[in-house]
Amino acid sequence: MPTEQHYVFVGTKLDGRPGPEGPGESSVPVLLFDASTGALTREHNDVAQLPAPSWLTLSPSGRHLYAACRAETLGEEPTGVGSDDPADHFAVSFEVNAADGTLRQLNQQPTVGIGPTHCGTNGAMLVTAQYMGGSVTGFTLAADGTLLPTRCVHHHEYGSNANPVRQAHSYCHAAAFDHAGKHVLIPDLGADRLYCYEADAALGQLRPAKGGAWFESAPASGPRSVCFHATNPRWCYLITEIDSTIVPLDYEPASGRLSALGPPVCTIPDEWPGLDVDASGRPKITGEAPRGLKGNLTAHIEVSPDGRHVYGSNRGHDSIVCFAIDPDTGALSYVAHTPSGGDSPRAFAIHPSGGWLLVANEASGNVVVFARDATTGVLTQTSAEQGGMPTAMCLVFVPRRAAAV
Repeated sequence: MPTEQHYVFVGTKLDGRPGPEGPGESSVPVLLFDASTGALTREHNDVAQLPAPSWLTLSPSGRHLYAACRAETLGEEPTGVGSDDPADHFAVSFEVNAADGTLRQLNQQPTVGIGPTHCGTNGAMLVTAQYMGGSVTGFTLAADGTLLPTRCVHHHEYGSNANPVRQAHSYCHAAAFDHAGKHVLIPDLGADRLYCYEADAALGQLRPAKGGAWFESAPASGPRSVCFHATNPRWCYLITEIDSTIVPLDYEPASGRLSALGPPVCTIPDEWPGLDVDASGRPKITGEAPRGLKGNLTAHIEVSPDGRHVYGSNRGHDSIVCFAIDPDTGALSYVAHTPSGGDSPRAFAIHPSGGWLLVANEASGNVVVFARDATTGVLTQTSAEQGGMPTAMCLVFVPRRAAAV
């Protein structure tokens, strides 16, 4: 029987390293979520004093947590990088204590490219995607969860330039492993491409997939994040930042080949008038990058554990959109939009039970709890919320376990 309580680790943009005035703040707040009641409480601040651990990922075993760290200045989007020193951009490994929700730092390794904005793991490798560096880095993981020095960095050179402001060069934005852990998908916002690499942990290498090195998305779409279907290893879903769409894709597990599964769907309502923009075309919203469709920029995407629905976050429209997944074809049909309960929903996490969805609102620095109807997919905001965080960038559930006696 699954545990009712989960720790929720929150990635932030805070540079928590000690400064001249003393110890730095914790950059990874830890919450406690109770699935039996929907309650969300602030548990503690962990010991992580890191430069902007803005993306966290949990190993399949649940024993290790990894962070992509990029020293930056709060609010400085779209670059999101406040330091051009490669030493300020790295991946970190932690051992998770699931009894009390604390972390023990194991080690860190430089990503070589600057601006690691996302990371993913299959338990044997960790892969980071560098936004500003336009690169992908692969790390082999030791048996104890530590990161070995990288033997593999791929620098993407191509930018589509379909949107000259956002796509003059490569911006790698995520890393998602397939069900088997054989391939990893890398959305490149600047290239209008979803790259596919074969992962070889034994050699510490990433190689272009035999079935094709990339899938080409629509011009000026801006691929940002991708997720696999919960139960069907052939389906995955790409969310594009600039034109606010979700693209259903067919994925061939043996070769890594990607092709369109159905037509893209728009993540914002047709009738939405959009946001006011300033003289440079920048949407008037804190922390957002310029020139998204109607002032909107998508961010995160996840499929529910039951495989019935896919959700995406809209920054600008400030909502979570839900689409139903056709169980026979994988195609999408619109269900509902739900206000995110804050400003600029950067990411969200669906509870393993499928009954809850927690949203991390970046600009307002709060985490909001929504109940999820498993039949319809509709979300209902609850009164449970935790705020006061220096941005809320991502969320990771870790099951709470009884302490050893």
